[in-house]
Amino acid sequence: MIMLARWCIAVLACIPLLSGCTRQEKEPPIWEKVKIGDLAPKGQDQAHAGLNTTNLDIHVFQVPAGRVRDLRGLWDALNTKPFRYRNHQAFRSNAFRVAKGSLQQWDWIVGSLNGAGASRGSTVSMLLSGDGEDDVTVSPLGRSHKVTFMDKDGQSQQVAIGPGRLVFRLKTEKVASAPQTRQLVAYPVFTVSAGGTVPKLAAMAKAKEVAFVTAAFSTPIRQGDILVLGPEDYYGDTSTLGGLFFCDPQGTLQIDSTAPRPVQLRRTVRVYVMVCTQLSGEGQ
Repeated sequence: MIMLARWCIAVLACIPLLSGCTRQEKEPPIWEKVKIGDLAPKGQDQAHAGLNTTNLDIHVFQVPAGRVRDLRGLWDALNTKPFRYRNHQAFRSNAFRVAKGSLQQWDWIVGSLNGAGASRGSTVSMLLSGDGEDDVTVSPLGRSHKVTFMDKDGQSQQVAIGPGRLVFRLKTEKVASAPQTRQLVAYPVFTVSAGGTVPKLAAMAKAKEVAFVTAAFSTPIRQGDILVLGPEDYYGDTSTLGGLFFCDPQGTLQIDSTAPRPVQLRRTVRVYVMVCTQLSGEGQ
């Protein structure tokens, strides 16, 4: 009887040891390892390490088609040198023209546009994050549309696009030698809506894109820089890349109380005035 009692006591004493071994071998859940301090940034420098953005305000002006040539004085007064192109001659042959000014010239730029009869249209604010890209819709295409453009060799080409959207795609890249400057790259693209964030659908939509790289340009930008993008001339329809990008097929209502017809729907072209309102990132 005494031996049996000693044996029971020994078994009971081992039970906590066995259960303790089992708890030590079980791996605790990952969220039990993470502390609140691990989720917070360690110092101000790390908090801003991923912040690298470019803020742009894109103002759209509608210029009467018959007065596009009145903008020549605007182009001549702005700086056209700090730009790079895939092919400058093809860029101009596609009816694109771009120039740079500063925030101090804002009133003069707007005054020059008003002098050509321009009316103020929409304004789009963009925030380009890191080296990511973003699109501004230029023209929706509800059906298939043939567009003629000049390629990088200066040869006329034609491509069928649509339905979808013609967009103006912009992205910025870091300039290692100038931390307060970003390199802006912009070009027209025909794109198809991905219909959501499903990777397979997004890949299919990407495969159908047509990038008009011969109308691309690149330039360094700083806070306060202004870029003016407009047509070289008016071509009258949307069968060309320049016409599709700049011409507004719907036109704009013009009011002139002294005319026999005070209210008229006139053909207009779009001029884009892009203002770099802020750069944020390393060195800012």
